[in-house]
Amino acid sequence: MQIVTLTTDWGYGDYYMGVVKGRLYSTIADVQVVDITHNIRKYDNLSAAFVVKNAKRDGVGKFTPEEITFIVQGEMAYCESLDMFE
Repeated sequence: MQIVTLTTDWGYGDYYMGVVKGRLYSTIADVQVVDITHNIRKYDNLSAAFVVKNAKRDGVGKFTPEEITFIVQGEMAYCESLDMFE
């Protein structure tokens, strides 16, 4: 089973989340989509990095972070490196 997590700034008031989930379910066999949060503030890379970094570290469950695809999407400020997500 493939696990894909979603961390976005989309909120819950529109259709974006449903479209992305529908595409994932129709494209990847036996996928489980997990919502981490959709309330990251726009352009707040540090909050997004903090949430994803801690979600990866949690260690709860039978899956390791290497077996999970983390999708982070939103209005992000430009940064030179993705090191903050590791």
